[in-house]
Amino acid sequence: MKKIGCLITGLALGLTISVASPALAQTVKSITAKLNTTVSVLVNGEKVNLNAQPINYNNLNYLPGWGDWKSVRVGR
Repeated sequence: MKKIGCLITGLALGLTISVASPALAQTVKSITAKLNTTVSVLVNGEKVNLNAQPINYNNLNYLPGWGDWKSVRVGR
């Protein structure tokens, strides 16, 4: 009987969290970024050709994601 009570409590808590999370999350914000064509990326001293251009947002450069790095085996 105690197991059923714990199960019902867990399900109720999980449902409460999953319903409340989107309501408490921030709304989507639009940003403006610039393409940065002057960035060169070197990995182990070799230039990497990127499939997409890096962007500059708030004076920080953001490099393209996983598709480009899969071929150079970063971190392996």
